[in-house]
Amino acid sequence: MLWRVAAGTAVYICLVVLAAPFPHAAGLMLTFPALNGLAFFFAEQPSIGPMARSMLWLPVINGSLCAAFMIVFLSLLGDVNATVLAGSLAVAVVGAWISIAFRPQVIAGIPERRQLAYAIICTLAGLLLVGLAHVLLPEVHFGAADSGIFSWQSVDRTILSSKLKIVLFALALALFLGATAHRRVPDGVRGVLAGLPLVPFGALFSVAALSDLDTKEQQHVFENMLRSVALSPAVAVWFIYGFSRYLKSRGTVGSSKLDGLNRFASLIVAWALCGATIASLSWALIAIL
Repeated sequence: MLWRVAAGTAVYICLVVLAAPFPHAAGLMLTFPALNGLAFFFAEQPSIGPMARSMLWLPVINGSLCAAFMIVFLSLLGDVNATVLAGSLAVAVVGAWISIAFRPQVIAGIPERRQLAYAIICTLAGLLLVGLAHVLLPEVHFGAADSGIFSWQSVDRTILSSKLKIVLFALALALFLGATAHRRVPDGVRGVLAGLPLVPFGALFSVAALSDLDTKEQQHVFENMLRSVALSPAVAVWFIYGFSRYLKSRGTVGSSKLDGLNRFASLIVAWALCGATIASLSWALIAIL
C-alpha cells in the first residue's frame, strides 16, 4: 500500500504544480477528481460501476459544504475570531459530511440510466448558481501577479505553500486504500471513500485560520472561489461519468504491466481534459461575467 500512496501523492504534487498558474480557477479546482481518478485506477474492473454510482454524489456534497463554509465564514468574519470561526466551521462541515455521505441513498448511488441526466442537471444548476454569484458578489479584478505565469523557479515555492494539501491528500489516499483493502467493503462505500474531502476542507481551513492573510485578503480569496465553485462539481461529475464508462468498456491490453500503463495513460488524459475544461471555464467566466 505504501508504494501506492507514494506514487499517488507524487502524481498529486504534479497536479498542484500544474494548477498553480491559475489562481483565478481556485473555486473550480475545489472538487478536482484527483482521488476519484486514483480510486478508479486501483480498483478492479467489476467494482468500477458500483463505485461510480455512489461516487457521483460526492462532488455535489463536497462542493455544497465548501460553499457553505465560505458563505458562513464571510458572513461572520469580523464578528467572531477567525481561528475560532474556522475551527468551528471545519468541525461542522466534517460532521455534516459524515452524516450525509454514509446515508444508504448515497451509498446505493445513482442508477446508470439516470447518470447522464444527473450530469446535465449538475452542469445547468452550476451555470445558474455561478451567474447568481456574479450578480451578488463584488467584481474581482486580476492583476499580473494573479495571472500566475508558470516558471520552474516557482515549483519549490508552490510545493512548500501547498504542503498541507499534499499531506491531506496522502492521508486521504492512505485512508481510502486502507479502508478498501478488504473485499468485505461494499463498492458503494468505496465510491464514497474515494470522495473524501480532506483536501478541499483543509484548503479552506488553511486560508481561514493558518495563513498570514488579513481580513480583506481572506474575503477576496473566498469571494473569488465562490464565484465559480458551483461549477466545480459538474467537472468532477463528468469525469466520473466518462472515465468510469471507459474503464468498464475497455478490454485488457497485453500483460498486466502494459495494461496498467494503458489505464494510467488514460487517467492522465482524463485529468488533462478536466484541467483544460477548468482553465477554459475560468477564462470564459472572467471574459463574459
